[in-house]
Amino acid sequence: MSQQAQAPVLPIGFGGIKGALDEMFRLKRPRLSMNVGELIPPVARVPEWPGGLWTHFKNCVGHRPTWRGIVYLFLRFPVGVATFTVAVTLVSTSVAMTLAPSTMTPFSSAMTLAVREYRTALPAIVQNRPSAFARSRSMSSGVSRSS
Repeated sequence: MSQQAQAPVLPIGFGGIKGALDEMFRLKRPRLSMNVGELIPPVARVPEWPGGLWTHFKNCVGHRPTWRGIVYLFLRFPVGVATFTVAVTLVSTSVAMTLAPSTMTPFSSAMTLAVREYRTALPAIVQNRPSAFARSRSMSSGVSRSS
């Protein structure tokens, strides 16, 4: 800003700010100090394009570190995207796995359904007769059982 407006800069520093709010809450008067420096003269303006616009364009295009930086950024972009994807996936998966037990009810788990089916099939197995599940399965496969 100083270069555009050709205005000098006046540096000002404040001391004792750290901990001043705590002292104020304890009803103590904090010690603050303000240091004012000397004026810094404005930076002299440099012509925008020495030698003209065409020379400036050739210098920018032919500047090797510029191209090296551009290639570096293009190579770094996929690595950044992959890193971001892995980070978001790991965080969301760990949160989901941590909170998953709180969302389950006793009747929503597959284990509960398996225990129910086992309890209903157990008397049929003990009495040596096929359960309704086995009968329906054998009929759907085209094999008929005779009792």
